[in-house]
Amino acid sequence: MRRFLAPVVPVAVLVSVLGACDVQSSSEQVAAAAEPLTANGVTTTLSYSADWGSGYCAKVTLVNGSTAAVTSWTAVVEMNQAKLSSLWDGAYTASGTRVTVNPASYNASISASGSVSFGFCANRTGSNYKPTLISLAVVGGGGSAPDAGTPDNGSASACGAVTENPFGNCKFAWGAPDNGSNSSYLSFVSGWIGYETRGGLDAALATNVACDGCRLAKAVASTKAMAVLYTYFIGFQANYMGGFGDCNVDHDGHNLCTDGAQWIRDNRALIVKMYGEYAKKVYAASPNKPVIWWLEGDFVQYSYSDQSNPLSYAELGALARDITCAIKSNQPNAVVAMNHSPWISNDQANGFWGAQPLDVLDLVWVQGAGDTDNFVNSGTYNAATASFGWLHKKTGRKIMAETSFAGSGSADRWSTTTAANINARIANGVVGVLVNNPGASYQSAIDTLSPSLSLTCD
Repeated sequence: MRRFLAPVVPVAVLVSVLGACDVQSSSEQVAAAAEPLTANGVTTTLSYSADWGSGYCAKVTLVNGSTAAVTSWTAVVEMNQAKLSSLWDGAYTASGTRVTVNPASYNASISASGSVSFGFCANRTGSNYKPTLISLAVVGGGGSAPDAGTPDNGSASACGAVTENPFGNCKFAWGAPDNGSNSSYLSFVSGWIGYETRGGLDAALATNVACDGCRLAKAVASTKAMAVLYTYFIGFQANYMGGFGDCNVDHDGHNLCTDGAQWIRDNRALIVKMYGEYAKKVYAASPNKPVIWWLEGDFVQYSYSDQSNPLSYAELGALARDITCAIKSNQPNAVVAMNHSPWISNDQANGFWGAQPLDVLDLVWVQGAGDTDNFVNSGTYNAATASFGWLHKKTGRKIMAETSFAGSGSADRWSTTTAANINARIANGVVGVLVNNPGASYQSAIDTLSPSLSLTCD
C-alpha cells in the first residue's frame, strides 16, 4: 500500500500429492462420470466465480451427504484447452491437460453433512476451455444420507446476506482511531489487525497481541461504538515472511509492488485461513455486536504490471470472495468492506470493480474529503471514476470514507465543513467517516453538525 503503516516462514504446508492411480483401500470408492461426481456419498460440483473470456476462476465443492466422516479425497480435473495459473486450498500435480488435486492439511477431512472446497484459475488456450470433473476418490464416507440441516461453514450459504447499512439508526456515523475513551461519543472506533504472529494463528503470546481485534471488539461491546478493523494480513505477513514491505518505504527492489502478487499465489490458502481463524476469535470475544472489516488497503495493487506475476482482476475477485466468506462463516454478524484506491485510472477502476464479488461484500471504504465529491487524487486520467458518486453507482454499495492517506487527504475536511456538503456526500452513498487525526474540537463539531445531517438509509 502506498502509505506508511505501523506495525517466519509460510506455514500452510500442503499435503503431498497422491497419484491418481494409487491403490484404493476397501473404504475408498472412485467415481468417473459427468458432473456432478459422487463417491461414497460425497458429491462434487464445479462452479464459476468469474469468466472473463480469456480465462476463468472456478470453485470445486465436495459435500459429504453420508453419515460417515471422510478422511481424505482426490479429485481429477480435465482442463481441456486452458492452462492452470493458480490453485488454492489443495495441492496438485499436472499431467498433460489433467490436474490431480489432493487436500491441504486443514481440509482433508469432511464431517458427515459437512463440506470443503478448493479453487483455481486458468487462462484460455482454445475454444474448449471450460474444465470438467472426471474423477473423484474418497477415503471414508458411506451410509445413508442424514436429514437436511444447517449448512456447514464453507458451504455456499456461509457468506450470508449483505448488510446495506451497519448503522441501524440511519444517522451519519462519525469515527476515529480507538484511544480507549472515545467510544463513548463516536459511532465507531478503529484498530489495525493482521500484524500478529502468523496473522494470529499462533497461540496467544505472552504480550497478549495475538488478536488485537478481539481486544477492541470486546472493549466496545457495551458502548455505543462499533469496531472497525483495518485488516492488512497480506501486507503485514508478506513483509514478515517474505521481506516485501510497502512500496513507499521498502526500496530494495523487492516489495509489495513487485512481489506481493506472487507471495499471494504462494500463500493463498494461508491468507484465507488467517482471516477465517481470526474472525472466529473476534466472534468469540464479542458475539452480540457486529464488527466491520475493512479489507486490505490498495488491494488492486496486486494486479499492477510492475508485479513479477500480477493477479488478474478475476483472481483478485475470487480471493476477495474467499476472504469474505471465511470471515462471515466464522463471524455471522460481520460486515465486510472492500477498499477502493482513489488514484487508479478509469480503466483500472472499472476492471477492478467489475470483478469484485459485490453479491457478498457489504460496503466500500475509500479515502476522501467531505467538502467535495471528487477524490483528492483525481486528475485527467481518472476524472470519470474518482468520485464518491461514481463509486456508489458502480458498486451499488454504501461507502465509508476515511482520511488516513498521504497528501491533503490527511486533513479533517469533514467535521470542519458544512452540513450541506456532508449531505451531498450522503446523497452519493457515504454513510460515515473515520477521521484519523481529529482535533480537540471534533466532538463538539459532531454535536453541532449531526442535527442537520440527512439520514443515510434509502
